Amino acid sequence: MVDQQYFVDADDSGVIVAVLTVLILILRFSVETFAIEDKPWRIFYLQKYVKFFIIGVTVLVVAVPEGLPLAVTLALAYSVRVRFIMHSPAQLTL
Repeated sequence: MVDQQYFVDADDSGVIVAVLTVLILILRFSVETFAIEDKPWRIFYLQKYVKFFIIGVTVLVVAVPEGLPLAVTLALAYSVRVRFIMHSPAQLTL
């Protein structure tokens, strides 16, 4: 039987990468702007944080469907294998 845990892990890895991307962008910008350059907070910096969030959502949207072709391939391979075991090879047609 196909291990369903793999598909959950593949989806979780996309979420983890997206969250890490957002956190790294926010930390880098905040440290450079407020700690190193010692600039005061301005409201237009909020736009930067929104852009970082949008980048994270984009990474999530792109990363999660990457597992779809693999999931389809594994499901097809499993169904063919089950069908091959249950029926003789002469009866196997797709």
